[in-house]
Amino acid sequence: LLTYIWIPVTAVGVYISVSYICFRFPGLLHKFRPPIVPESRRKVWLISHRGGAQENPENTIQAYKHAKSVGTDMIELDVHFTRDKQVVVVHDNHLVRLSHEDILVNETDYSDLPPLAENVKLHFSNKHYDTTGKDRRFPLLKEVFEAFPDTPINLDLKIHSEELIASTSELIKKYNREKITVWGSSHSNTSKRCFEVNRNIPQFFPATSALLVYISYVTGLLPFIPIKHQYLEIPFIGPDWKTALHRRHATVPDYAFYMIRFLNVISGPLIAHLNRRGILVFAWVLNDEVEYADCMKHRFNGIMTDRPTLLKQFLDRKLSGSVSCRQ
Repeated sequence: LLTYIWIPVTAVGVYISVSYICFRFPGLLHKFRPPIVPESRRKVWLISHRGGAQENPENTIQAYKHAKSVGTDMIELDVHFTRDKQVVVVHDNHLVRLSHEDILVNETDYSDLPPLAENVKLHFSNKHYDTTGKDRRFPLLKEVFEAFPDTPINLDLKIHSEELIASTSELIKKYNREKITVWGSSHSNTSKRCFEVNRNIPQFFPATSALLVYISYVTGLLPFIPIKHQYLEIPFIGPDWKTALHRRHATVPDYAFYMIRFLNVISGPLIAHLNRRGILVFAWVLNDEVEYADCMKHRFNGIMTDRPTLLKQFLDRKLSGSVSCRQ
């Protein structure tokens, strides 16, 4: 009887020991791949979500110029494909929220797209943004590449479209941006096609793969699994998560917030392991200093925010020693 007990106990002990050693020293099994996109000037990346949607109209040239002037390290944006085969920078395919019109981007020519409405409901906030007198035009992706040739861009393909994937890849190559652009999609099938179309562009994890990373991390399997993606981007909920329940998307069930918060709290060792394998981890979308500080305590490499000016001020104060956050 003791033999039957001893064998599985020994096997589990060996598994835990080997997993721990490989987790701490992933170079034993995996070759380090340095991040392709240049490192931030700071320890934490400042990433302007949709250009900074609480400071300027989201996904507009005006927003990106402001983010650049503030000192953003990376611009996050979203793309769709119009009926006349143009890659346009816009988050929603259905323009009810953004333009107050019942129009689908993929069924409309670019020249016929309406501008942003004068009052736009913001995601990740209970606020509306007044766009009166500001840039309200949805730009083409090529315009963004031309206006910001040296700025790292995080590019999210919002729908699965072979033409969108191919056209986006061609634009990235045309403007010589394969080393300063991260692309991908939350959808696994789109992410897979991105790899098949162009392996030279670094890619972020789709949602399913990101969840599998955490499952592998908790079960001890992660050190033994090869990873092809180079940027892990996950939602972050700060310590005041009860407020987040009311502030963010009402359609998201409460248990999802509990799970996200749990994953955020246990992320520190995971991030250290992934960094040793050349993978950076970004958190989205954080919009106040309490969230910024909590995110840094958990060692995230970058913060996506709708308020780049506020995050820049926070990071500057932290570097000067006036903000306390454990590194």
